[in-house]
Amino acid sequence: MQAEIDKYEGKIEAMNKLIKDEEASKQLHKTLQANVTSMKSHATDLSNLIGPAMHTVEALEGGWNVMGSQVQFIHDKAEKFEEKIPRLSMTKRQLKSISNEWYKLNKYGEWWMIPNPRQSRPQSSRLT
Repeated sequence: MQAEIDKYEGKIEAMNKLIKDEEASKQLHKTLQANVTSMKSHATDLSNLIGPAMHTVEALEGGWNVMGSQVQFIHDKAEKFEEKIPRLSMTKRQLKSISNEWYKLNKYGEWWMIPNPRQSRPQSSRLT
């Protein structure tokens, strides 16, 4: 009879261990399910953030493409325009003479725009 009791106690102990393992497994599954639900929520939030950002980036890309086309158009036009401009071939003496005449014109203009009684009129009103 004791042997039979020991046998049943062993079976009960094995069943209790199995129940504890099942409860631990059940708890683990609940934890995993909670983690998956949380990850799904985070993924949805991230998707909601990324969607508008992607649209913004696509719009910016389109803007950059338009600007690139416009800059290329301007560059091409300027390149054609440069070909039509004759090269400047003046001597240093000619450039200095032009500079002096502009300087005289500037001084003469200043005298007429801001008259100062102490300042004498430029020597010649005639530009040479």
